[in-house]
Amino acid sequence: MRHTAEGTDRPADRRRAPDRAVLAPFPAVDTLICADLDGTLVPPSPPTPDMARHTADLRELCGRLPAHPRLALVCVTGRRALNAREILASPLWVAGVHGAESLAPYAYEALPHPRSVPHLPAVRRVARLIRELALCPPEMHIEDKEVVLAVHHARLPAERAASRLSRLASLGRASGMEVVAGRGWTEIRPPGSPHKGDAVAEMVRRWRPRRLVVAGDDHGDLAMFEAADRLVEEGSIDRATCVAVRGPGADPECLRRAQVVLEGPDACRTWFRGLARSLATGGGARVDVPARH
Repeated sequence: MRHTAEGTDRPADRRRAPDRAVLAPFPAVDTLICADLDGTLVPPSPPTPDMARHTADLRELCGRLPAHPRLALVCVTGRRALNAREILASPLWVAGVHGAESLAPYAYEALPHPRSVPHLPAVRRVARLIRELALCPPEMHIEDKEVVLAVHHARLPAERAASRLSRLASLGRASGMEVVAGRGWTEIRPPGSPHKGDAVAEMVRRWRPRRLVVAGDDHGDLAMFEAADRLVEEGSIDRATCVAVRGPGADPECLRRAQVVLEGPDACRTWFRGLARSLATGGGARVDVPARH
């Protein structure tokens, strides 16, 4: 059945903020996992030669975890939510573009976060200006994610990228946008854009878990770690575990802040399987999977 808005037969408006029906709480779970995708569940872009193996194993995991009534898995990613859904090949909740949009299981379209909606026209204007002014050379790809603009420049020499990025950043800030740099990418975002920590907090409000596990590898994933700590302090959850995945370009602060450090996406998926087995047999937080700090 196609996802509809306000009980009508028309498709849900992607520019419309989620209504109360969409945000209704779900059955409470014991453990909620909020996991990044690239660099955490699968290797980071660009794809590695064995990406097909990683993707097949991830899809098997995503098909297995929903069978555990005490466990819920949410993907929190910088990708568009629909793009992440294609990789996962499973009807999971996906918080896309760092939390600026959400995709419900079986929905056909992602809904923008309420804070993103007023700024969508401004994002369109900046995207049009970048094209008209030809600010991106062929080696620098700009990806219009609707709620943000992502500039991919990993293939461009650092010095050349710096001059181009300076012009893009100036244009973005002059248009009232925020400019955020990552690993081989730079994003132009509306002011006060939702981040991954916002997505984690919203999912905790919906699922009402006792324990939260957040997993990531990049600088943007630190917002999930910070949200996990804050939710424990507030008493919203009993316990939080921050998992960092070590790999090429992993953020040193992620590795430092995590309670568990795993060696690559293979180890992360294995760790999640161990957690699911522990819960299925009545276990709690401890999982007998090697971890390094």
